[in-house]
Amino acid sequence: MTYDDVISFVQQSPACTVATMDGDQPRVRWFLSVFFDTDDRIYFTTSTQKQVGRQIALNPRAELCYISPDFSRMLRITTEFEA
Repeated sequence: MTYDDVISFVQQSPACTVATMDGDQPRVRWFLSVFFDTDDRIYFTTSTQKQVGRQIALNPRAELCYISPDFSRMLRITTEFEA
């Protein structure tokens, strides 16, 4: 899958689960991906006032999971969040 394929998949299915770590316990929650016209990067918003934001600040490594609208394909992305 090319980078353009990934971006296209995410644009067609912008809701995803994000897995972070809370100490030694994985935590998964839903996020909505946001794109801006200036680049082809995937953005999320949260706050360190929330538990998920504090988890990302402590450990920026995460995994995202997207699924196609017809549930026939899944895309997992292993990543590190940037502030």
